[in-house]
Amino acid sequence: MKDIQTELECISIRLEMLNEESRRLYKLLENFKVPNAMPPEEIKIKILETLEKRKKEMKDEIEELSIRIRELNNIKY
Repeated sequence: MKDIQTELECISIRLEMLNEESRRLYKLLENFKVPNAMPPEEIKIKILETLEKRKKEMKDEIEELSIRIRELNNIKY
């Protein structure tokens, strides 16, 4: 049971990190005013693509942890 609790805590921490990263990136998007050769909309798109990629990575990690939790749960019973 302790292993499952530890895995759930890891998921919770990772989700909080993702949420914090999302808030930070969206705040950057809102306040984005930097002179650059690349148009601001293109930069915003790249930031959003990075965020989406990170979300997918986190989703995959969470799915992996969920599978491990189920496996641990099956071993216990």
